[in-house]
Amino acid sequence: MDIKLNMKEAQILKNALSHADYNFVSFDLLGKNKLCLSINNDQADKIRNICAEYLQLIGFDENYAPTEEGKILEVLIDKFFTDADQTYL
Repeated sequence: MDIKLNMKEAQILKNALSHADYNFVSFDLLGKNKLCLSINNDQADKIRNICAEYLQLIGFDENYAPTEEGKILEVLIDKFFTDADQTYL
C-alpha cells in the first residue's frame, strides 16, 4: 500500500517512529511538498499502533484538548488503517 504524506505529517511520523526505535521505512519524494511511503499491511498496523501510542504521549495539552501534533497524529492513524483491520460479522 502507498501512503501519501505532506511534509508536516512526514515529520511527525518520523518523530513517532524514532521515539519507538522503528526505522524500517523509507520515504519517496513525490513532489515539492509530498512524500510517499510504500509499506505492507503488517507495517501499516505497526506504524498505526506507534502513532496511537505517540498520540497518548504528546497529542494532548493539559486540558486534554488535541495539540497541533495530536491532530496530525489522528490523521496519520486514519491513513494507516487497512481493510484487514475491519471485523465482519
